[in-house]
Parts: sequence; structure tokens; C-alpha cells
Amino acid sequence: MHNYISTITAAKLKGCHSASDVNDEWITPELEYLGIQETFCPQGFSIDLFTDGHNNSKTPLFFTAQDNALKQDWGKTCKEEGVPLFGFANPPFSKPHKGRLEDGSTCTGLSAILKKAYVEMLLGFHSVFVLQNKSEANWFPHRLSMYPASAIYKITNGRIYFDVPAWYKQDPYGSEPTSGRCGLCIAVFSPIHTGIPIDDVISRQELRSSGQKVLKNQEVTS
Repeated sequence: MHNYISTITAAKLKGCHSASDVNDEWITPELEYLGIQETFCPQGFSIDLFTDGHNNSKTPLFFTAQDNALKQDWGKTCKEEGVPLFGFANPPFSKPHKGRLEDGSTCTGLSAILKKAYVEMLLGFHSVFVLQNKSEANWFPHRLSMYPASAIYKITNGRIYFDVPAWYKQDPYGSEPTSGRCGLCIAVFSPIHTGIPIDDVISRQELRSSGQKVLKNQEVTS
């Protein structure tokens, strides 16, 4: 059976694709990403914790599936690079058995990923996750879970639709890909706030407006 890396590679090499080929490679839209950064980490994210590399990474420093963020020391990596301990994550939603690597380990599974975020938070690492808003799921990091986030913000007033990766070529006979079947939320793991978790909302328009301000500032300073 193919491992996770070879399965992703095989999908990328296909002549045309369906939405299922995207798998865990959906990309956070740039405008919403900038809004998330401006709102929850205005000093800027230092590392993208789950990417396929330069093609979809939001920061110059990143972990790929091959690196396996579950096995990395997030804080140590940032310290070695001389950057603040702030990470962004649009994590893979695949179940653990789907993310099997050659060495037998797994790089997917939201329960394990969010437990890792919690542990890293206790060590001083600040991370912000874009997640499906499934409060009924056993992995969801609400206040009753074993590894709660510092804050969870449900995204309201519209859904965020992830972008397809650069390698995606639409099958002309297939349906258009969509990633908006489920609402999203933002989970913040902050070493500064480890008390009672915050449960709040933020609108999609707020994020987009914040992102537009960042883009305008970038245009002025460029």
C-alpha cells in the first residue's frame, strides 16, 4: 500500500484532477490568511507547521509531511532560526491511518496534532489553527477536551473556501472542486492565556477586511 508521501506525489503527477485528489493540500486563501495573522499574530507568523513545501507555504520556514511536524520540536526550530515562536497551521484533516509514512509513523490525525499543539503551548510556543467547526468531534479542542485551546473563534457570516494547489488541473468532465461543505473556526494555543478557554466568534468579513488592510500597507511600503 502506498504511503502518504507517494500517494500525494502520484496525485500531483496525474494529467487532470478531481476534488478528491487535493486531499490534505487545500490552501488557506491569502486574504483570509493575512486577516488571521493580523488579528491573532500581528507580529507575523514565523513558521507554517503543515505544508507541501514552497508551493503552498505561508512562511519561508515550514514543515512538510516528510518532516512530520508531530516529530519536530516547534519551539527549538524557531529558536535555531532566530525567529519568534509563532506558528500557523491549516492542518491535514486525514485520519491517522491515511497519513502513514515509510518509517511506520503517521503525520496526520487531528487528535494527535492538537495534542502536540497543546504540549508545545505549555513549552512557550504560540500557534493558530484553521479547523473544521465540529464541536461534536472527539478531537475538537474545546474547554472540555483533554488538550483545550486557549481560544476558539467560530467563523460566521459566510464560509471560507480553501484554494486548490498550484499543481491542480481540473478534469474537464468532472465537477468543480469545493472545500466549503463545513464551517470553520480558528483555534489559538497561546502560552499567555492558559486559563478558562475563550469561546467567541469572528466574521469572515472581519478577517477579509483585516487582510485587505495588510495588503494596502504592503503596497504603500513596497
